[in-house]
Amino acid sequence: MKIVETLIIGLCVNMALLSCTKDEDSIGSKLIDNPNSIGAEVIDFHEIITFNAVEDSIQTSERTNPVIGSLNTEQTGITSGSAYITLLPDTLDQTFPSSNFTIESFTLNLHIVEYYGDNQTQEFEVYKVNSSVNSDTTYYHFNNLQLGDYLGAFTLENIDSGIYSFPLDLNAGELLMSSSLKDYETNDDFVNFFPGICILSKSNPALNTGTVYKLNRTGVSLELNYTTEDPTDDFDKTIVYQIEKDNYLFTEFNHDISGSALEANLSDTALDMELFYVQGMGSCLGKFTFPTVQNWFTNDSSNFIINKFQVDFFAEENPVFNLPEELILTYTNADGVRSFKSGFINSENQSYTFTLSPNNMNQLLENKLFQSANFSIEHPQSGSGGELVSLNGPTSIKPPVLTISYTKY
Repeated sequence: MKIVETLIIGLCVNMALLSCTKDEDSIGSKLIDNPNSIGAEVIDFHEIITFNAVEDSIQTSERTNPVIGSLNTEQTGITSGSAYITLLPDTLDQTFPSSNFTIESFTLNLHIVEYYGDNQTQEFEVYKVNSSVNSDTTYYHFNNLQLGDYLGAFTLENIDSGIYSFPLDLNAGELLMSSSLKDYETNDDFVNFFPGICILSKSNPALNTGTVYKLNRTGVSLELNYTTEDPTDDFDKTIVYQIEKDNYLFTEFNHDISGSALEANLSDTALDMELFYVQGMGSCLGKFTFPTVQNWFTNDSSNFIINKFQVDFFAEENPVFNLPEELILTYTNADGVRSFKSGFINSENQSYTFTLSPNNMNQLLENKLFQSANFSIEHPQSGSGGELVSLNGPTSIKPPVLTISYTKY
């Protein structure tokens, strides 16, 4: 923030005219149009203080695109995602042979929409779970279900988006076979018989490596194929088990920030950090305040109105983990409702710009609620996105900038 000396000189020379600045302590002001006219527009630049916070609860249920995999970054530590899924058979009202059958294949099918990270080796294990995903329950990133029988393992490495099939243990396929018609009579009966599966992330990637995969819910399935010795039987020998709804799955995130820059930020009471961080997969979000704005406004709130309220954040490039295309800025408006505004990356200067509602800002300031608006910057898909971004703080070479344009009246 800098005092524009030419503005102050102009004010001293022409004391008889209405000032177009907030007051003579106004920081970084400049006048546009005719500075001696009522209604001239003024632009002020204000200080931003940034820090980090860890969200207590991020909803991960009712998501079309669950995320699995692990990342290890010096910025936010180790984050891993495991999916808990309840599946339903494509065919009900059937029984299975109790003997004289052979399981030909038992596979897990995944539709991978995209990946984030270095696309190196990621290992997973698949388990039956002992209780189902309750479609009426909201699940958060810390929730999980008790694991049961081991079903198999698979590895992802150097893959593109697409549909992949991974063979599981053949013997484990018998866990889906029942000689009782009751277990396949209705969907509820089947879920009581086979509650679901967990795709458990098992990798422990080295520092600044790792990959997470975004899945398409409709492309996740188990497939069981078997034959019998009796060629005349009428058993359905191929059964596919799929996710019927978004609320039949959720993701658990484990986040270890030990030794990371995020851990240091969380213990920084000076709030003069050079960088702060946002990651959608974990519970890491950026927080910030505007320490001078409320006092600036209150000093002379009756004779101007805000026309534009713009916040710019600048990001650090990362050679391994690409910057997210979008971030969102959220705050509590004067009605007590959380509002949000999207900001998309400007690839020329690695910045995100957020232009907030002037009406909302005027209301917050007029009602002296601005300091309690709880401004945050977050990933747009918290709970279903792994992207990481390092944003410049107030002591960096390119600190964040708040620009306020207002008009005297």
